[in-house]
Amino acid sequence: MLICSDPYLLTTFLVDKAIENGAKLIQAKATQLTVSNNTISKVHAITSSGEQISLDCDALIIAAGPWTGELTRTLNLPNPIPITSYAGHSIILRLSADNFTPGNSTTSVSDSCLFMSLSISRNAYHPEIFPRPNGQIYICGINSDLPLPSTPLLAQPIPATISQLHSIADSLFGDKYVVEKEQVCFRPMTQHGEPFVGRVRGVNGVWVGAGHSFWGITLGPGTGLVLSEMVLGREGVSADVSGLRP
Repeated sequence: MLICSDPYLLTTFLVDKAIENGAKLIQAKATQLTVSNNTISKVHAITSSGEQISLDCDALIIAAGPWTGELTRTLNLPNPIPITSYAGHSIILRLSADNFTPGNSTTSVSDSCLFMSLSISRNAYHPEIFPRPNGQIYICGINSDLPLPSTPLLAQPIPATISQLHSIADSLFGDKYVVEKEQVCFRPMTQHGEPFVGRVRGVNGVWVGAGHSFWGITLGPGTGLVLSEMVLGREGVSADVSGLRP
């Protein structure tokens, strides 16, 4: 299994590859659809500068993570996708020089992920530890129900929860590390625990790929491949996702 713990790097890598192959990136907020004869024909959106744009469209893939449900309601789809959100806090740290072997400039963190049970200070945790090739270590595993912000930029971590992650890091590395980032992200959740992948009922030309819970960063690229094959009308797709239809 391939696990990447940095969604930003994965996303920018895939976008760059798409642009290299002729795709055009337009960043805007979708606000409305034009539907004729029960088939999508245009997507209307607004850019960050306030410009109203309209794009001809015969195939729309909705992959907005935890915002998917809200977006399908905004676009007035007859069958909105029931996706909720679940907040997960995390920290990114880097070990100090004291944690490396003296005189060995090639010493680095392990490339193995760690899923563990940890009891400290009368608290039990199940942290997940993901090393990165650049020497960073990503620690998560403290989750909570928080309201979904309108955009990821408005997500604000809870200090008390971040403090729990610091306690986990202290138990593992002592004081020999530096925290580089404290954050909270929102995972897209479904009631049945499985994602929605496939054609959206009610309007021809609309597809969805969302609701992967904690595993979107691992399953996202494969979901994109299967959806692209569906949209292109390929006879056989790379994976059987018939059980994940909305």
